[in-house]
Amino acid sequence: MKKVLLALCSLMASSVIYLGCTPSNQEPVIESFRLVAWDNANDGQIDQESGIIHVRHISSGEQVRTVDFTLSNGSEITPDPQTLINKWPEKVNFTIKNGKKTKEYTVILSDYVKPEDEQHGPEWRIAWNDEFNINSIDTVVWSKTPRGPKGMCTQHMTDAEDLYEFKDGKIFLYGKENDHPEDTVTHLTGGIWTKDKKCFSLGRMDIRAKVTSGKGYWPAIWLLPQGNSKPYSEGGELDIVEHLNFDDFVYQTMHTRYTNLVNRSNPMNYTMAKVNLDEYNTYSVIVSNDKVEYMVNNVVTHVYPKLVPEQEYQFPFSTHAYYVLFTSQLGGDWVGDIDLKGETVYLSIDWIRVYTKKQ
Repeated sequence: MKKVLLALCSLMASSVIYLGCTPSNQEPVIESFRLVAWDNANDGQIDQESGIIHVRHISSGEQVRTVDFTLSNGSEITPDPQTLINKWPEKVNFTIKNGKKTKEYTVILSDYVKPEDEQHGPEWRIAWNDEFNINSIDTVVWSKTPRGPKGMCTQHMTDAEDLYEFKDGKIFLYGKENDHPEDTVTHLTGGIWTKDKKCFSLGRMDIRAKVTSGKGYWPAIWLLPQGNSKPYSEGGELDIVEHLNFDDFVYQTMHTRYTNLVNRSNPMNYTMAKVNLDEYNTYSVIVSNDKVEYMVNNVVTHVYPKLVPEQEYQFPFSTHAYYVLFTSQLGGDWVGDIDLKGETVYLSIDWIRVYTKKQ
């Protein structure tokens, strides 16, 4: 099998979190804490009161290559964090001593994946993931999707907090009738994306998600090219999941200038994959130099090959990096009129995991 590589690009530099000790009690503190994995650096979110330090986007202790931390003056830490490189546990307790005073800290890999929960064989390794186990969006990686022009699929987007919920280790992105009188649209939806912050190319991406149904509801999980200012779809678009109304299947589609202007049936640029909407399903895309594969629950649903001889604009996917969008969407020519009958619909994401082939 042809080697498949994955590259992650972080387009916004992360900053170390500095938190000083409390002058009133002079307790020893960790002022900053960072773990560096294979492809990304992760600053710890330090809660000085509880002593909990959450580190995101590291699925396994084998990924940890470097640990950087800053202690308050005169403090010492045990055990030595450097001894845990390449074998960092999901949770580890540290003791900080400063003279006669001590304070306990616990470092938690919030996106840790247990080996028995890993879905793929030894050829793949997780390069980056988000398990959504912390009740907040990681703004180093994600932003709320802004509202688009009328007629676009994002025309009802809002940053209102009640359209976003973290529950049971999942993020819920809602769609509902507008109950915010200060807003002028008829309905409101929530969405997040990694645009201008993190992008992905050449590799495998899995998303475990669930959608609900409603008339005019169009939840989507998709990829767009980062920094592409060329005409629409010249850099390609990969729609991993699109669900319409009450269908018992999802669309998985790739768009290019070739499919839009020349030929969308040779090769076929989409499939309709049956799913059980009552459950969470795992949706996947694998991008390599000569094909794109879609999967549902680890079963291949569609393959889109690069044509030989090469056709202009037909296969941009191996030369672009893409950002991720998770969007609840309502209305539009494709999905039809909206009639939720007062119900709230949602797209729920359990996790996203990005893989690269092992060297």
